[in-house]
Amino acid sequence: MYKESPFQFGRSPDRRYATAMLIRERLSRAPAWPRHAEERVMTARDRPALRAFEETDLFAVKSLVHRTIAACYPGHYCMEAVRFVANYHGDGAILEDARQGCTLVLEKAGRILGTGTLVGDEIKRIFVEPGLQRHGLGRLIMQRLEAQAALLGVATILLDASLPAKQFYDGLGYATVERTSLEVENGRRLDHFKMRKTLTGLDGQPW
Repeated sequence: MYKESPFQFGRSPDRRYATAMLIRERLSRAPAWPRHAEERVMTARDRPALRAFEETDLFAVKSLVHRTIAACYPGHYCMEAVRFVANYHGDGAILEDARQGCTLVLEKAGRILGTGTLVGDEIKRIFVEPGLQRHGLGRLIMQRLEAQAALLGVATILLDASLPAKQFYDGLGYATVERTSLEVENGRRLDHFKMRKTLTGLDGQPW
């Protein structure tokens, strides 16, 4: 979350493309990972459209991020940590990541309902409208970002998971590398998890 990682290249472009297409094909047919028992599936008609971020989306994306933090974080973190995370996801950070990487948004009827970003080999800023969580939207964003990472030749994806989001990433096959913390104001701590996932090729083996 707090640093950027470089792209990892060096694989055959044809294999990268084939792997990305396989991920997308699986996405169109069935979920790539087991769903949580309480997760509800949206119909194709109800599901928002996933598209690339545009700079005119900035206000809507930041509002979504801050709204989700305000709804989901206070039960897990002190207010100092909540403020730190909200401030971290400011205009400058959102725009810089979008320009350096790939940012996606979920949109329905002109409203941004979800977002996620891939920068180098790191996935970050995965947020879904609180009232629409556990409908498979976060999973959809993650699958598309993983497909993009495979196309770019990324072998292992890294991310930082907050306390409320860790179970979500566990369910997507991410492994915990370490639990760590960052000091915020008033000597309080922001706990989070360093996680990673190795992408596999068409033969099911790690790259």
